[in-house]
Amino acid sequence: MRDRPQEITDVARLAADIGVDYYVPQPISLPADHKLFAERCHTAEDVPAVEDQLRRLQEDPRGLTLPGLSYTRQFLASIATQDSGRVAECFGGAQLFFVQPDGSLWDCPSDRRIAATAASEQRSIVGADARTLFTDRPACTDCSHFSRDCVNMGPLVLGMPRLLAREAT
Repeated sequence: MRDRPQEITDVARLAADIGVDYYVPQPISLPADHKLFAERCHTAEDVPAVEDQLRRLQEDPRGLTLPGLSYTRQFLASIATQDSGRVAECFGGAQLFFVQPDGSLWDCPSDRRIAATAASEQRSIVGADARTLFTDRPACTDCSHFSRDCVNMGPLVLGMPRLLAREAT
């Protein structure tokens, strides 16, 4: 949380102590107008403290498998600015989909990408057939809706298969 950047390393220490082998610190992802954003979410002024904790984690991972340094750069970029950046080779809509409790189906959980989806492109799983919903989906594309959600999904979509393959051998 915003007022406790040391939780990045504190939770890693706890995870290592109880035998966890994979750890991914993630920025809290709330829209800037959310009532808890100012209290919970890191902002540009928090970058030095968060960067220090992420550096400490990389220097002493305590046996935990961590995402690569590119993840650290994305984490910091996501809290440094509220402006949308670009994501090269975004997997949203190609390898990742997000279903909300009402059945709404989105190419990714990014609130920015959801807001940018034209009404004619909005889909739902309610009464739909998967062959219809998931055919003709684009390959990974460049996306201009970078957000904290992108940072949080990356290790799950890109890192987990690598981790599982390593564990299987």
